Amino acid sequence: MSDVAASLRPDRTCHFRHVLLDSDRWDAYKPRPSDIVITTSMKAGTTWMQTIVACLLFPDGRQPAPTNVLSPWFDLSFPAVGDVVDLLETQKHRRFVKSHLPANAIRYFDEVRYLVIGRDGRDVFMSLVNHYERMKPEIIAMANHMAPPDIPHMPLYSEAFDSDPRAFFDHWISTGSVPSEGDGSPFWSHFAHIASWWPYRHLPNVRLVHFNDLLVDLEGEMQAIAEWLAIDVPERFWPEVVERATFASMKENADDVAPVPFVFDGGGDGFLHSGTNGRWRDVLSGDQLQRYEARVKAVLTPDCASWLEHGSNAVATGKSGSPGSPKP
Repeated sequence: MSDVAASLRPDRTCHFRHVLLDSDRWDAYKPRPSDIVITTSMKAGTTWMQTIVACLLFPDGRQPAPTNVLSPWFDLSFPAVGDVVDLLETQKHRRFVKSHLPANAIRYFDEVRYLVIGRDGRDVFMSLVNHYERMKPEIIAMANHMAPPDIPHMPLYSEAFDSDPRAFFDHWISTGSVPSEGDGSPFWSHFAHIASWWPYRHLPNVRLVHFNDLLVDLEGEMQAIAEWLAIDVPERFWPEVVERATFASMKENADDVAPVPFVFDGGGDGFLHSGTNGRWRDVLSGDQLQRYEARVKAVLTPDCASWLEHGSNAVATGKSGSPGSPKP
């Protein structure tokens, strides 16, 4: 896509299928004018943004359920989509849902707000190593069993890559698990996801936020997001609202954020991991970093690639080492 399309609306032109992902589930989605969709490829800060939005919507901390229950992953291949729709229909508060779909596979509505999260792909990869390694074998087996026969199955991390992150990287950077992508396997492409949303970043209901910018200025980013979402947080609540959205607080209260002991070893604490950047420097070789750069250039425009690596505020301040909309 090019920026020529920036004034257009995203168009749903493909069906996206993966062992864990099914874009057809969005056929059942019934939007409300105030809905918020939080979308990213994977391990780029989705859960962090869900937590931020939950803190803004429930500034007194009295949210009625854990964050990942309040904000379901709508395009996850299971459970039955009717159950997710029923859950959303019962919610009286402002709804916020999670998606991992690119712009050309999700249903787009002018009245819905889309928060798109970006992060340097090398940091995404390192977070993905922890995520993949901790996924329980029985969950992967169940997902494989439920997937249609023409969908490539997910291997176990330990069996496919001998628990070696470098071997995993070689596969991840060069192989796609869906026909339209050339990287990201056994999940989906981090680069294709942000490339699909980049041309629409100037639409009034689409906002790109970068992981780095959240780390550099969490309060400032949260205030900007609250203003964009038209959420009025009473001034007296701001200090605790920001504190609850820090990664340290999320780790301390992991089961209130993502109670997933049946999916990941270590439950929510293992799922959230470290929330830091730069760990790839001690893992990836020079040759692997060159292949990473080549893949970025093949998929992303230069301005998108620069934003994905640095973020907006991080570029301005020179701080990009640990987690806004890009400047026009």
